Amino acid sequence: MVVSNPFRRERVAWSALLALGLALCVLLVGAADASPPRPVTLSNRSLDAHRDRLVVGPQGHAVVVWNQGGDTCRVRARFRRAGRWGPIVPVSGERRGCFDDHDDPSVAVARDGRVTVVWADLPGGGSVKMRSAAPNGRFGPIRTIARVGPYDPQVIAGPRGKLVVLWREFSAYVGVLKARTVYRGGRLGPIVQLSSRQGRLPSAHDAVGAIDSHGRLTVAWTLTRTLEITERSEVEDFVIQARSGRLGGRLGPIQTLSQPRVTDLPSSPHLTVDRRGRATVAWSEPVAPGEFSGFLASARPGRRFGPAESLGPHGGYVLTGARDRLIVVGGTRTHVQIRSRLPGRRFGPIVSFPGRLWSPKLDSCGRLLATYTTTNEAGEEALSGRWGRPSGHFGKAFRLFGYGPTPYGGLPHLYSVAAGGKGTAVATRLRSVASGRSVLEALSVPQPQRRCPRS
Repeated sequence: MVVSNPFRRERVAWSALLALGLALCVLLVGAADASPPRPVTLSNRSLDAHRDRLVVGPQGHAVVVWNQGGDTCRVRARFRRAGRWGPIVPVSGERRGCFDDHDDPSVAVARDGRVTVVWADLPGGGSVKMRSAAPNGRFGPIRTIARVGPYDPQVIAGPRGKLVVLWREFSAYVGVLKARTVYRGGRLGPIVQLSSRQGRLPSAHDAVGAIDSHGRLTVAWTLTRTLEITERSEVEDFVIQARSGRLGGRLGPIQTLSQPRVTDLPSSPHLTVDRRGRATVAWSEPVAPGEFSGFLASARPGRRFGPAESLGPHGGYVLTGARDRLIVVGGTRTHVQIRSRLPGRRFGPIVSFPGRLWSPKLDSCGRLLATYTTTNEAGEEALSGRWGRPSGHFGKAFRLFGYGPTPYGGLPHLYSVAAGGKGTAVATRLRSVASGRSVLEALSVPQPQRRCPRS
């Protein structure tokens, strides 16, 4: 007769549960530390790819455009629908040489899915070119928007099919910012000069623009001015300026938002506009060698910008979330820092985690994607990200692009990140290959959950 021991059976059961728990922990840890998703090569490996522009439209479709070539340069595009990238689409014809960042293409997607690409054709005096594609990706004819010395063109999609094209004209050491409205149907509005020529050798650059739901345009930019020229160097200061008005109508006066600062590293402004048309501009100013302080200024529709508000050392990007929540994303060389506030409220506590901020993006669900870079002992760079709610909680970190050699003789990896409709988020990077060229790669950003949260 065999007599079973109930205490032994209990110990065996607990041992089995413990082993199962350990196995689950190993699986979870392995999933958290898993290698980054495998990227897809978008560009032609036999030709050099240059910095791209990436956008996700309201319907969740992604579009990326880039310059491709060496002695001859072409603008190319690819469309991503239903999770798959289509073939390479030629946008421009050949032109002499891919110059520098000043002739990079820009892309925008309207609410109806229509795609518009603009680029600078610099040789021969230069011109701004534009080409639009239907939601199915079929491009129409190339149009000329401006014919005089353009740099840094960009396009902004507005309501009711309107577009605004911004660019910088640079001649005789003076850079001015200009804009032109493209109406639905293709009619072109007059060319408008946004910045002033007053001052000693003024140069407007790093412009950002946004259009609210009522068709009101706001543009902010950095203006540098030469104070002194010596045999060895130039002494310059900079201010942040802004201007707003209705598309095709009268623009308001130029407003200077910041105090003049003498520095070799002028700040670039960041801009966001909420559903009510309230515009907020953020920037940084040097306060000591190697130290910067953030500021922001806001304006209601049709009103002037108010006085600058100090953000301390935590300034940076500004975005507008659900319920017109203002989100400020910045940080230090080692940590990402995020804080937010509702209209009429004070900023909440700072949310911080390790990493050097690359780019924050909001998707259509109101979730914030904070991407940041890390560097290993070999000087190689990697891009990671975290999803979270702007008001506080952030999930676990995930790796997007692993450590690898940097292109262009040691310059940092050039990444692009975009988020948009249906919770879609995509990331791209330029990667050096054995031939010495750079190829453009893309991957889908892992989602925290399949469905967008209700709140």
